[in-house]
Amino acid sequence: MGFKQTTLQCAIVLALGLGTSYADTVGNNPAPQSATIKALKVQLNAMQAQLNELAIKVSKADHDKRKNQQTIKTLTTKVTKLQQSHTRLVHRSKQLGILAKAVSRSSVHFDGETGEYFETLPSGTMADALLVNRDKFKQHALTIGGNLETDVQRWFGDSIPATKSGNGPRTYRSGYGVSISCFDIDLLALINHWVSVYGSIAGTPSPGVFKPDIDQAFFTLGNLDKYPLYVSVGKMHIPFGAFTATGPASYPLTHAAFHVGTQTQVLVGYHHKGLSTMLSAFNDQTSSVYHRQVDFAYSVNYTLQANKALKFDFGGGYVHNLVGLGGVFPQNSTTTTKYPKGMPAWDANLGAIYGMFGLTGEYIRGFQTNTLSKRPAAWSTGASIMPMVYGAPLTFALSYSATVNMKDLPMSPTGNPTGANSLNAGIKNAWIGYVSRQFFNHSLNVGLDMQYIKTYDNKHSTTASIDTTVYF
Repeated sequence: MGFKQTTLQCAIVLALGLGTSYADTVGNNPAPQSATIKALKVQLNAMQAQLNELAIKVSKADHDKRKNQQTIKTLTTKVTKLQQSHTRLVHRSKQLGILAKAVSRSSVHFDGETGEYFETLPSGTMADALLVNRDKFKQHALTIGGNLETDVQRWFGDSIPATKSGNGPRTYRSGYGVSISCFDIDLLALINHWVSVYGSIAGTPSPGVFKPDIDQAFFTLGNLDKYPLYVSVGKMHIPFGAFTATGPASYPLTHAAFHVGTQTQVLVGYHHKGLSTMLSAFNDQTSSVYHRQVDFAYSVNYTLQANKALKFDFGGGYVHNLVGLGGVFPQNSTTTTKYPKGMPAWDANLGAIYGMFGLTGEYIRGFQTNTLSKRPAAWSTGASIMPMVYGAPLTFALSYSATVNMKDLPMSPTGNPTGANSLNAGIKNAWIGYVSRQFFNHSLNVGLDMQYIKTYDNKHSTTASIDTTVYF
């Protein structure tokens, strides 16, 4: 405004001066000269042009000033928002830093930190095994583990009639394969000194498909350091059978014939001074009368540590009905026809370790007879030696297992695990021999496994496997 006022005052003074000069000229010269008047007009026009130019510059300067003020205001708003965002990011980074320190310090751990991998614990009595090893895992924290097992196999022998899932020949004879035989992820959360939660996700191989599934998921109320009784509720393996004499890739015939799977159950256990016993009740989910039929299983085991070198294990168990739980007794019309009263069974097992030497034995028998009035049974025995080689045990083992009165009950050999081959006549006996060793602080196990089988129709087959298991 000051610049505009000064310009206007100059114009008025100039106009008054010109007017006075013109009056003097006219008064002194009654006949004014036209040249002088023209010159004054030219000067007035020039000054008017300058005034117009100045007015335009003033207007432009005022517009630029308003524009700059708006720009400054916009930039100020953006700077304020950036400062607020920076403050929030700093706060969040501090929170993430605190969380990261908490995770690295005590909240999340891996089972290998203590050298006790979940997958090396007995899956059939996992609730009891976790309580026994509870002190090895972190309290108020999440412990993660798992394993990945692969097999390179070659199998050969007689042509054997078989049942195979999917398309393909119904004869088992020879072949080779590379497969993922197992993939598990385990989670254990010790909520407090009494409550723990365990879950296991397992990849189940099938022809052309590798389908993950929840293998186990249960919680346990108990602490053996404070009280010998405990309760577990959820999906668990049924506590029946020890299934010893197992190789890296092969199972004995006790497992092939009588192994049981997982069920949602209520389990009450007791563990004190070497004595462990479990009673489980569950609905048979594979039964056609599910939620109406209650099944149960019971197991007992006693460990006697005679001295530092000698240890004995004695065990036994009972399951009320094996039909539909696994093994060679599926829930179908054939099994129902052969065993109309179901298949209760009992188990007895033992083991002994003296220094580097080990012996195992197991016998399982069904109570009910089949249509030929014969009770099915299976037994196994095995011996092992585990010398220390460069700081880790090198295991050599040999086992023999056989079935009794189980002709025409299809069973699967070790070969082609993703092919789901079941030999129609059933397997009468089997030899398993293997050598295996652990590497990298027990996180890797590599084994060479050989299985030789004979069927009830006197056919023979051999499977060689290189088994690699990585624990993480």
